[in-house]
Amino acid sequence: VRESFAEDMSESADAQRNGAWQRKTLEFCISAHQKIFCEGDKERMEILQAVYNRKARTAGGEECKTLDDGTRESCDIDGGQMVKEQCEGTKQCHLMRSDHPRCPDGAFTVMRLRIQCSAGEPRPEPLRTPTFGVVTTTAPTLPDVAELVRQAVHLPEAARQYLPEA
Repeated sequence: VRESFAEDMSESADAQRNGAWQRKTLEFCISAHQKIFCEGDKERMEILQAVYNRKARTAGGEECKTLDDGTRESCDIDGGQMVKEQCEGTKQCHLMRSDHPRCPDGAFTVMRLRIQCSAGEPRPEPLRTPTFGVVTTTAPTLPDVAELVRQAVHLPEAARQYLPEA
């Protein structure tokens, strides 16, 4: 669950100049998967600010757990770079617990994110595979020569001459 505060930009003179439709401020626990999105079909988001803190609860009262298992280490409260890589220019994006850093000086618990949704063609969200705690391994890239030779019995003799020896 996340807290969202929206500011309607449709009447603002600044919004009319730069095509902004809506600004949103989101506050959420970083220990949970988050879906961030703009509501319109032809809207894209701009990341205005992303800041970590160590609050025990969000503004809406949700209790947040500490995050000690991030894939990178940093105690910098500015999370803008990571959020921009995942979300800038997209219609929607996902932030996973593994996206956030771990801080040995005191674990972060909450992110406050300010975005602006504007008219424009969104870029696709970067592809990645969510693992949600599942350990993944890569398949070996070298072929099993014995298996190739076993399967090659059905090839014509002219083709078998190019196979490696088993």
